[in-house]
Amino acid sequence: MTATVVSKIPQGGMTNALGILPGGTGAYLVNRTGTASSIVVHGYDAASGTWTKYPGTTPGDGVVVVAGAIDPASRIYYYAALGTGTTTTPGKVTVYGFNTQTNTAIPGVIATFDLPITSRFSANGDIAFDASGNLYIVTSANSSNNAAIGVVPGPLPTTGSATGVALTDTLLTTINNPQQRQYNGIAFNNSGELFIEFSSPAPSTATFLQAVNPNNGALIGQAKQLSDTTFASVDLGACSTNPTLTPQKNIAGRFATSTTSNDQFELSITGGGISSGNTATTTGTTTGVQSPAAGPVIGVANTTYTLTETAVSGGSLDNYTSTYACVDTANANAPVTSGTATSFELHFPATQQGANSPRILCTFTNTPKPAAPFADVGEVGGAGVGDRGGAGGDVPACGDEHGQCDVVGCGGERDGVLGDGYGS
Repeated sequence: MTATVVSKIPQGGMTNALGILPGGTGAYLVNRTGTASSIVVHGYDAASGTWTKYPGTTPGDGVVVVAGAIDPASRIYYYAALGTGTTTTPGKVTVYGFNTQTNTAIPGVIATFDLPITSRFSANGDIAFDASGNLYIVTSANSSNNAAIGVVPGPLPTTGSATGVALTDTLLTTINNPQQRQYNGIAFNNSGELFIEFSSPAPSTATFLQAVNPNNGALIGQAKQLSDTTFASVDLGACSTNPTLTPQKNIAGRFATSTTSNDQFELSITGGGISSGNTATTTGTTTGVQSPAAGPVIGVANTTYTLTETAVSGGSLDNYTSTYACVDTANANAPVTSGTATSFELHFPATQQGANSPRILCTFTNTPKPAAPFADVGEVGGAGVGDRGGAGGDVPACGDEHGQCDVVGCGGERDGVLGDGYGS
């Protein structure tokens, strides 16, 4: 893979924690070591090609910042220091924030969470955000034979406090690392793949990129080496956002006999290694688009997913005509696929040159079928519908008070008489 110089970072300290704005309009990073009172945030404007220094929120005297990324939803630049753990407990990640729209530091600590590995040695690593604001972290520890990727559900807080909000980091995958490589970069491409970066131990300056399935942590193919070996790369960022896939439910009307308890639907996405955040169950009795939707999940280009709706709580899809339609909301609601079914396969499209990363929204629409007519038909020679002198006393399903029908074949005899109460 070929590396190309875009800009040189101003002198004044060792920088790290690269974050790039969506579309590549700008970038941010920090001097990796702060003082007790300050840390420097460097902002890059792509239009002018210039850098500007801003005061940031300091992690403390001598604390080293190595991880950084910009949440594409909030456009907040988050940077983090990775603490050292023990042989049985993980180190702590402390997250700070910088508002890229006002170019001002967010006071206090944003959040904390545990590293996805345990080690008594100092840790290296990086963070990235998906399009939904979930945080991905890759980390390795010096003198350790393991590296790992973890996921922190988003969105992250946008304000700070004295201690920050305690978040949960869930292990996505562990990577065997007997070479004790330094895993120090992570970012998404516009096809939905997650890339992690690692460099060989010093004195080597070789740097590699490894593709990962973000839905299950599986490594994709072999790692590829960057062409530039002048120095080892220490960070990774991207201007693109990952594609997404979301199914939702639209109820055009409720079946005549439906109730809250028996007229609900479950939506699901399977395939491509997806195992979490891929189901949702509707609630309530309203019509129109229902809440919640399933996902969004990360859609990986050229991967086949199965989208399904099922009736739950005693409901039945036999009471409805079910159709589906998928559009790309990131690209002028371009049609993707449609049909009549309660389950279908979707081959996720690749991002087109010059277009946005696809955001595929698939809508299952349920239209109620007409309710079948009901008739209480009496025994031969006995009382039937509308029998004022016999059992039931029901209002007739069709006809007059004696059950006399004008429409031939309304559940009765050929002459249109249905349980006339006279035994006919």
